[in-house]
Amino acid sequence: MSFSSVVRLRNFSLLSIRKHFRLPTKSTARPALYTKVVRHLSMPDVLVTPDPASVESILSWATKLQDRVSYLIVENATVHQADFSYWRDSDQAQQFRRVFEPIVLTVEFRLPELENPVRQHGVTLGQIVEREIKVPELQRASLVIRAQSYRRRLFEEIEKAKGLLLP
Repeated sequence: MSFSSVVRLRNFSLLSIRKHFRLPTKSTARPALYTKVVRHLSMPDVLVTPDPASVESILSWATKLQDRVSYLIVENATVHQADFSYWRDSDQAQQFRRVFEPIVLTVEFRLPELENPVRQHGVTLGQIVEREIKVPELQRASLVIRAQSYRRRLFEEIEKAKGLLLP
């Protein structure tokens, strides 16, 4: 994979992360940021959803991995009123957070009005914000503004993990 290749997490371009952190965009070497983000964020086992099974998966991995790794957890709100009570309130999850002190990022729910066409057309929030696409429904000003807001908040979340993600 070249440096300019784009890897997506929920249609979020890692190239956008490079630009946000002002990393060089031209190189033939795979950047450490890509490697770490892909390793941490693209694994389904670090994504916590309102489904208790996602928490159990993380706890199961933590039982095996213990402190040999750094933990980066992404709270992925898959519904509007996402209930992460199992992740936040269960004794095992509280113990996991207390012992391993994971970095926890929050990815908020995206309105279907934006999320569905983004997935259908395989575009990124950055492409919508920069108006690089020709999909009429994604060119509406209200959706462009919403995409800007989602992207800004996602970058703010990624800033929390900057120390873990950057060399």
